[in-house]
Amino acid sequence: MGQIGNPSHVDRGRIIVPAAVLSGYGAGYLLWRLVGVVTFWGAFALGTVVCILVAWKLAIWFERRDWAKRSAEEKQRRADEVAETQRQIAAMKAEG
Repeated sequence: MGQIGNPSHVDRGRIIVPAAVLSGYGAGYLLWRLVGVVTFWGAFALGTVVCILVAWKLAIWFERRDWAKRSAEEKQRRADEVAETQRQIAAMKAEG
């Protein structure tokens, strides 16, 4: 529980790497056990491809999620600046 405030607690690598490795291992293992004609190297190749694809898709998903968050924050910051400028213009008109 002490790690909740730590920025690395939600590091992408802590999620992407185990998910990719487990899915690649699972796909290779299932192919090796369920398809009798597949050699170890065929299962290993499929597991490697699945591992790479899962890591790639998760990395893209996390990047899009972070981009959307940054975009929303920037949009809010701009809206706050416009509102402050409008307030200052109204104050200047009221003085003059």
